[in-house]
Amino acid sequence: MESAFLYLTPESLNDPQRWIALLTQLPQTARVRATESLARAWAEQTPDHAIRWAASIPAGDARAQAVAAIASTWAAKDS
Repeated sequence: MESAFLYLTPESLNDPQRWIALLTQLPQTARVRATESLARAWAEQTPDHAIRWAASIPAGDARAQAVAAIASTWAAKDS
């Protein structure tokens, strides 16, 4: 299941809530990277929803990586 997050794209992100639920099934060591992948794909679709979700993540590495991925995606779209 971890590899599914590595290949997550905006086109395959049809139900973000489903992917959020899957995050809880991953080992703790894989969650930060998976959270980042989800944030990046979601930001491609609807950045406002992605940032609201990222803000709801408890403070820590996962939230920081999610916010960074969203900001990077947003910046790439604006350039």
